[in-house]
Amino acid sequence: LGISHCSFSDPTDAECDEDGGGGGASFLGAQGQLGLRASWQAIERAGAWRVEQLTKGDTWDARYSGPLARPGVGITEGAFIIAVNRTKVCAEVSLEQMLANSSGAEVLLTYVPPQNAARYAQVQGMLHRSGGVDGLRKLVASQRKSLEGKGAQDRKKGKKNKEKGKKEKKGPEAVQAEADKQLAQMLRGMSIDVSEGPIWRTVRVKAVGLETKRNASLRDLVEDRSEIVHSMTKGRVGYIHIPDTCELGFAEFYRYYGRESEREALIVDLRCNGGGYATELLLKQLRNPPLGFNMLRPGRGKLQVSPEMSTPGHLVLLIDENTSSDGEVWAEAFKRFGMGKVVGVRTWGGVVSVGGADLETIDGGELSIPYQHYYTPGGGGYVLENHGADPDVEVHWPPAPLAGAAAGERRPDPQLAEAMRIAEEVLAQS
Repeated sequence: LGISHCSFSDPTDAECDEDGGGGGASFLGAQGQLGLRASWQAIERAGAWRVEQLTKGDTWDARYSGPLARPGVGITEGAFIIAVNRTKVCAEVSLEQMLANSSGAEVLLTYVPPQNAARYAQVQGMLHRSGGVDGLRKLVASQRKSLEGKGAQDRKKGKKNKEKGKKEKKGPEAVQAEADKQLAQMLRGMSIDVSEGPIWRTVRVKAVGLETKRNASLRDLVEDRSEIVHSMTKGRVGYIHIPDTCELGFAEFYRYYGRESEREALIVDLRCNGGGYATELLLKQLRNPPLGFNMLRPGRGKLQVSPEMSTPGHLVLLIDENTSSDGEVWAEAFKRFGMGKVVGVRTWGGVVSVGGADLETIDGGELSIPYQHYYTPGGGGYVLENHGADPDVEVHWPPAPLAGAAAGERRPDPQLAEAMRIAEEVLAQS
């Protein structure tokens, strides 16, 4: 029972599709995600959910982008969401609750663009003064009845004039235009500007599952951290985050490696690495020093590393308690081969792999059974299982920085800050 990766999966896990497909007959649907952080804003005794932050991701790829950040949607940060599927929002029911069981389904969002917020507040104020929506309907109906009565009199007068051989001065279109003009004047008298078009808009979007939201959030997080590292080190240090050592981690590594490895130092972030099987391939790339340099003629460009896919700079590795499985193998080998400093806290401690002896149960579930252990040479032995890889520099992430995340602030990252400090220190000594 103390061995890692030993688990049992419920048969319904295989039937449930996070993005709303779902093969099980009893599965109603997963939680819909819009990829936003919103706060409730009271507006003239009413209110709306104000979009504080949007998850963007790769906006050209539906699998790795927030649904509201995709081209053509139009919802931006600062917009106010006032209805979901034609149902008015309220402070007591969150957007997440309104999107229950809607993953993969199309959702109608009614929102007020930021530039129309003042006009929307005017409408809410007018509704309050008029006795709510019912009061406004009565007011508009009364005004319309008055205008229609005046229009009927004009048409009757025009008919009499026509019988007398005179031309009718106003046709139905002119009367309607006059009615619209007077209705607009009535609304302006209530301090409502109707000259700039509709105040709110309704757009159709497809709610996504948790996996898509996670992928998009990962992209935003990596881009944000890269910007921090480049800014704080004046472009001398690069940054790569590896979420696992499977297909996604392999793709993430080579997406950023070409540009980040050209810098004088490189921070490799293995925090929250879910493991996999490609550690040896990525470690091989990091241990590939340049064979030489191509010296171009003066004015023909800058010095070029040969081969281009090599690691000329210094390395720093980040790990935490969520670095697991094959990610721990990476961390241990990185430290044992002296590739650079390891910063963070001790990893999860689970390298006994499964797969070769797994059993399927009669009800459709699966039992994962430990299959093979991992042994490290040089006196290490089986040290990783139930212990993990130890860092060279231990840096904890205290609970205090997490409080800022709830308010949407950029929370400090003490582990990344220490990695940058070590990288700059190594560069200063080299």
